[in-house]
Amino acid sequence: MKDLSRIGRILFIATVWALGIQAFICSTVIYELEPVPSWISHQVILANLTGYFLVAIGIGLLIKKFVCIAAAALAIMLVLWVILLHVRLLVPNPAPDLSFTFETLALAGVAWALAATTVSDVDGGSRWIAAMARTAFLGRYAFGVSLIAFCAVNIIFHDFIAGMIPAWIPAHLFWAYFTGFASLAAGLSILTGVWSRAACILAGIMYGSWVLVIHVPYIAAHPQARGMWTDMLITLALSGGAWFLSGVVAPTSRGLSNDGARPC
Repeated sequence: MKDLSRIGRILFIATVWALGIQAFICSTVIYELEPVPSWISHQVILANLTGYFLVAIGIGLLIKKFVCIAAAALAIMLVLWVILLHVRLLVPNPAPDLSFTFETLALAGVAWALAATTVSDVDGGSRWIAAMARTAFLGRYAFGVSLIAFCAVNIIFHDFIAGMIPAWIPAHLFWAYFTGFASLAAGLSILTGVWSRAACILAGIMYGSWVLVIHVPYIAAHPQARGMWTDMLITLALSGGAWFLSGVVAPTSRGLSNDGARPC
């Protein structure tokens, strides 16, 4: 189980790097995560700053001493993007950007859980370390709530989701609803702690399958589709994040540790 969590962590870090490199290559902000208003000038500069930030964070996540600080910085930045950039879009019409908002929040949750579970590697006062270590549950809750929101997205946009499924797979509408309710079940499990480890593993498998079935074939046919590249990287990050959380959530089927406390 620890090996799968480690794989998920590596996959999450790799996608952070990839998203930063994409910002450089395309010279555009990652709109799905940071929907900067079009009236703001110097978008290329913002894109480069995003690229520098994510690449720097990626480096920090590879160095044991700086993992906690880098992960916390990433989580805080993602939450700021949600508050400052996404909320303004949700107020007038929540439907179009609902998925992007909660994808950003889910990634913030993974980053915060990573920070809280590696805080012991940071030099500092034991009280501060102990206090932050107890906040890992915030990352789990952010991820769980986001999965529930993904269910709403699949139901609201069922025709669009069904249209993304390859033609060789039958019952497109069924799969649109099925994956939505699967996200709902996983989100509730993660929030309540009931079978949360299995939920994380299965959620990671589900998101990984989307990459193989939907994103890779489309990108192979349309390699210049920047948006699909971004969607693929975010989905990979969600997959890796879910697997990483499988090693963070409580070890028993009821979501409780041996002493009855929830570790996250």
